[in-house]
Amino acid sequence: MAVWRRVWIVVGVGLVLAVVVLSLTPRAPEAGFVHGDKLHHLVAYFVLMHWHAQLHAGTGARTGLALGFAALGAILEWLQGMTGYRDPSAVDAVANAAGVAVGWAAAPPRLPNLLDWVAARGGR
Repeated sequence: MAVWRRVWIVVGVGLVLAVVVLSLTPRAPEAGFVHGDKLHHLVAYFVLMHWHAQLHAGTGARTGLALGFAALGAILEWLQGMTGYRDPSAVDAVANAAGVAVGWAAAPPRLPNLLDWVAARGGR
């Protein structure tokens, strides 16, 4: 299981890096419908929080993760305004924070720990 945990941590860092890169690239990913980017924001930060909450079960750790991811979302919005090719949006920052909240709410023990489930089956 220790090997799997290291894999999950590396993947989690990759997810954070992907959000940073996608947030600062010149062209934002298109959603295909009006205000669909808000859904992108919500889902991205849901995935970040939910993934990392499965790795860190303690309330203190999850609180730190939630505050950190919400701050990351706000900082990236601010940085977008400095790029000259992206516009910052307070609504996007709210969507990011909402994704964090939903990701925490969906984390174990309310829903199963999918990372542990995969590791248990991969160890056979």
